[in-house]
Amino acid sequence: MRIAILLDDAYGGRGGIAQFNRDFIEACCTDRARHEVVLFQRIGAQESPAPLPAGARYGFHPPKTFRYGRNVSIRYVLLSVFSVLREGRFDLIVCGHLYLLPLAAPLAAATGAKLATVMHGVEAWGPSRHRLADMIARRVRNIISVSGHTYAWFLGWSGNRNSRPFFIPNTVDVDRFRAPLDTAALRSRLGLEGRRIILTLGRLSSQERYKGYDEILEVLPRVRQAHPSVVYVVGGDGRTTRGIGPGPFSGLSARGRQASLLPDGRPFPPCRTR
Repeated sequence: MRIAILLDDAYGGRGGIAQFNRDFIEACCTDRARHEVVLFQRIGAQESPAPLPAGARYGFHPPKTFRYGRNVSIRYVLLSVFSVLREGRFDLIVCGHLYLLPLAAPLAAATGAKLATVMHGVEAWGPSRHRLADMIARRVRNIISVSGHTYAWFLGWSGNRNSRPFFIPNTVDVDRFRAPLDTAALRSRLGLEGRRIILTLGRLSSQERYKGYDEILEVLPRVRQAHPSVVYVVGGDGRTTRGIGPGPFSGLSARGRQASLLPDGRPFPPCRTR
């Protein structure tokens, strides 16, 4: 099967969507059916990209550096249209984000390919400012969703009862992310002996309040009244990376500390409320 995948970022990208895309691509390439996968990536690398798996290649090379903007989008649309039509017939076009549907749907029709779109989370929970993408989403047949929760929210506003969902949850690399053999030593190093821990890992951004950090901070005083040993540990990186700062972390005490993760998943001393 020849598969074209239109996506924002994957190899060289950061964050959960980029990781999902890499896992999805590698699953297609390692399937026994030996699919041919052609990638059309919009955003350039934020870090040194890993090599593509055998069976995958770029339809055109993405930008060498991480860039957003109108010029990047225009370049992407023109190159995608030219490259997909030059490639010829595809069996399946996977739209890696709902906002790319106005590009993916016409290309699927032009090449005679089936169309499937991926839903990751908040972008599918309600109508967006992208009216054309919303209109196409109300009619798209094949949907790849990371959860039944996201798909249910999508059905609620789109009314697309003719859609056929395929659920592919986010995955974890158990070779990189696993509990340490000596948890007592880790607790001691982080000053968490005898404490009950609430742990959040994710991108820390004042523009992404839906992650849930602020809700936990809001109820934490009441939780600690009932369970005084509770400590809230936050790990990640992003635009809000100060112990006391704007957005969801404005409620941290003056004794809060920076949260971060090493590339191999080992935690630095965490941000925490006392």
